[in-house]
Amino acid sequence: MKYEDFSIRILGRIGETYPMVVESPAGSETTEFRLPFSADEIESVLSGVARSVRGASFAEAVSDESAAPGRDPRKVGEDLYRALIEETGVAKLFEDSLVMTRDGGLRIRLNLNLEGDGVSEFASLPWEFLNRGGRRGFLSSSKKTPLVRSFDVQEAVEPLPFDRPLRVLAAMANPRNDLDLDKEREKLQRITGRLKGDIQLDILENTRKVDLFDRLSEGSDGKPYHVLHYMGHGDFEADTGGVLLLEDGKGGEDPLDYESLELIAGDYKDTLRLVFLNACNTAVDGDGEEEGVDPFTGVATTLIDLGIPAVVAMQFPITNDAAVWFAETFYSRIAHGEAVDIAVSEGRKRILIQDMTSLEWATPVLFMRCRDGALFDPGDPPGSVLPDLEGDDTEPGPADASNGRDRGIPSPPPVLRREVPAGLEGLDAAVWLTEADGLLEMNWRTRNPPGSADFVALYEEEPTDPESFGIVAQQWAGEGELDGEVRFAATITRAAEGYFIAYVRDDGGEKSFKAIWKFPG
Repeated sequence: MKYEDFSIRILGRIGETYPMVVESPAGSETTEFRLPFSADEIESVLSGVARSVRGASFAEAVSDESAAPGRDPRKVGEDLYRALIEETGVAKLFEDSLVMTRDGGLRIRLNLNLEGDGVSEFASLPWEFLNRGGRRGFLSSSKKTPLVRSFDVQEAVEPLPFDRPLRVLAAMANPRNDLDLDKEREKLQRITGRLKGDIQLDILENTRKVDLFDRLSEGSDGKPYHVLHYMGHGDFEADTGGVLLLEDGKGGEDPLDYESLELIAGDYKDTLRLVFLNACNTAVDGDGEEEGVDPFTGVATTLIDLGIPAVVAMQFPITNDAAVWFAETFYSRIAHGEAVDIAVSEGRKRILIQDMTSLEWATPVLFMRCRDGALFDPGDPPGSVLPDLEGDDTEPGPADASNGRDRGIPSPPPVLRREVPAGLEGLDAAVWLTEADGLLEMNWRTRNPPGSADFVALYEEEPTDPESFGIVAQQWAGEGELDGEVRFAATITRAAEGYFIAYVRDDGGEKSFKAIWKFPG
């Protein structure tokens, strides 16, 4: 999918307003933005949204009129949209840009000035809930309109040649002894175990600064790490900004601040592609205080400023199930060379597919320095992201900037068959995989129209239930290219014998298989 940017550049607060420059496919505009909440209200709004995300379903959150201000995430998102798009006079630019990019995607890029006054307040707001009101959905829950937070930096980061497997260093630190990191480690090992061959995971426990320095220096089997996955606490200090709380080896905490991060990780910014900051709701509830502004916003800002291409952080504590769903899909996409913003969008969608009532899809936040989300220049290695199959083209397809594929990689020859295999005609739910030149395309026919929560999923092995681990890719049953009564999804992986594709019907939250097919058929 090809993306264009709807870039909103926030230059820093002057008085009560933020000068704002918009650049979009439909044109440019210079205007001013005013926060819809006062400084005193922001913490209350964030706490209310955090309570809803952690403890309420979507229906409960949006129907609770007696709740504290900010508890309704949709209303907060509407207020943010009204302030950012409508009251700044750029609504027509946005709507026109959506129309102009309907065959691809429109990336909503919040471009923040690191030096600007008030940037931390702006960045702390839950922009992932941005929505236009009415029955229209949240913008960032669709991969057609991903939302990313970027920063004004002197130079962007170019994609790195992808040397598989994806090498991940997980650093665990719990100086306050209030996190159940054993569960976090088991969860991450379970995820990467399902992606064996695509991901190499190394674990660093009771992490001190010197431990992190040594492991980044040594790499994995002598090769540099691609990802640093941090499990522990973050904090924000007035004099040093965002910090990670490592251990000091004496039972205390040792803040990893900007200067320490620069010393430890600065030399690896050319090879370290991503930092994943994870804080799940495994903390022991000691005093019952509500959480407001997330501490990882400051840490993410620090890492981006140091030159790290992308940072994924959790703006609210996240349940174990949602964290597993997101991380498994996210890391699977990254390991196959997908753009990081697309991987985040797919991870969000996975949470929604698993639980349509959940609000936790909005918990992950993406901070990005790279221009188009491409962490790696895929070339054409095994397991890398692959060009989309258009089916009707005989010439190489256009470059796809969203995945960094603007380097002359041609589309494969159009040899896919576009008919329902024998024996599947006339069924109200049928699935199959079309193979060509070592690539797979997901195909299906369904009840017309499909259920709003029906989906089609590709599994690495035969699934035992619709929510089995090992999902390689999934699509809403109503998505894909419609040809008569048959839909064709985008190419998602190389052909592999033993993969299964299934149509999953969702009737009021009860999921069941209505069709399942093994490759090759």
